[in-house]
Amino acid sequence: MALAILAGLLVIGAVLRMWFMYAQRPGYIGFPDTALYIRQANDELFQGHLRVVGYSVFLRGVHTLSTEMSAVTLVQHAMGLAGAVVMYATTRRIGGPPWIALVPAGALLLLGGPLFMEHALMSEALSAFLLVLALYAAVRAIEGHAAWAGAAGLALGACTVVRVTMLPVAVVVALWLLWVRSGRWRPRLLHAGAVLACAVLVVLVYAIGHDRETGRFGLTRTSAFNSYARVVAWADCREFDPPADTRFLCDPRPEKERPSVGWYLYDPASPAVRTFGSPDFGPGRPEDMDKLRSFAQAAVLGQPTDYVRYVGRDLVRFVAPNSYAAASGPGPEQLFATITSTQGGIEAIRSGAEYYTTPSGFNRPSHESKLRSWERITRLRGPLAVVLFGLAIAAPFAARGRLRQGAVLMSGVTLVVTVLPALTLFYAYRYMIPATAPLTAAAAIGAYAIYARVAASRSRSEAPPA
Repeated sequence: MALAILAGLLVIGAVLRMWFMYAQRPGYIGFPDTALYIRQANDELFQGHLRVVGYSVFLRGVHTLSTEMSAVTLVQHAMGLAGAVVMYATTRRIGGPPWIALVPAGALLLLGGPLFMEHALMSEALSAFLLVLALYAAVRAIEGHAAWAGAAGLALGACTVVRVTMLPVAVVVALWLLWVRSGRWRPRLLHAGAVLACAVLVVLVYAIGHDRETGRFGLTRTSAFNSYARVVAWADCREFDPPADTRFLCDPRPEKERPSVGWYLYDPASPAVRTFGSPDFGPGRPEDMDKLRSFAQAAVLGQPTDYVRYVGRDLVRFVAPNSYAAASGPGPEQLFATITSTQGGIEAIRSGAEYYTTPSGFNRPSHESKLRSWERITRLRGPLAVVLFGLAIAAPFAARGRLRQGAVLMSGVTLVVTVLPALTLFYAYRYMIPATAPLTAAAAIGAYAIYARVAASRSRSEAPPA
């Protein structure tokens, strides 16, 4: 019965994706990152300094199959359907009943957030799919060969060069395998080491290629801009001593009058941008990045409570996305308004004019408004988000046996994927998309485990005395 329901969900999910393809082609291209992704795929791969280029490599791969821009969104929609099936299989392999496994599969198939990001030329759909593959391989590694652990590491390494904050997930998976693998320490260390080694191998190959093209060994050249932007919204240079030659990075305005994190990252009037140039195309000199990094570290050490306060605000936004929005990243309404904007799409079309044969596409506004309504209806927010995160936190404590092992994995990955962006930069609604699969899986396990415990308690209380 559950497989029949899964098949039905797949049909509905396919219809929704065909609706997107009918309503808007070639895809949503209004977000500023999209134009850069296309330029990198078409020309110099490492021309942007702030972002890893895994998604541009993906665009090149799809381009070998078809030179139409809409082929990208078609492939991403296919990954969404495949990811749902893989997530169903993953949840079943960790001991989840069929009805529980339908929850994360259904979330990936039907929720509007993942659907919109699949239809956008942005990195979230790819990173979410790679994360799902890594979770499946990790679960298979419990009983299988170390090759499955290596596959999980390769998937997480690839995920890291698409979204750099995914690298710590490899540590979570390695520690999890070290814990759940039965038997002697040697095979357990072998599986955990395979995850880390393969993930690091992918990252190392990327860093070597980055060094050959840019002269800088690493994933990016200007990541210190993120560290600076994380702290400057609240940093008070009267509360700590900025390192030498960094006091100019302070913002003398009262905290309530300061702009968003994005302003400090990109606006020409930002102290960092005005002095060091654009984080995307500026010189990115190592000594300049050291100044930004040392300023950020001094601010965190000098004002730890303010740092925790702002991180806490960003975590609240995963439940209430419109809260504290002024000093943070874009919430869902701002995100979808941006990726669907015509003005932003013009630059992407210009960037892809020589790369794609049909970059212009078409739009049916009446259908798009209905799709936006579907996204709002199915958005994970408010009380629903509170329940999901609460159940995900409770799952490792309520579940038993192998299901508990799976709950630890899903909850641990959810924690890293959601918290790390808030620790290192800010909340943005797009960062929640890759967390959809592990979050809903952990929440479903938590609900089932709590129900099973309550049912068992009732049966014991109602049993006649011996």
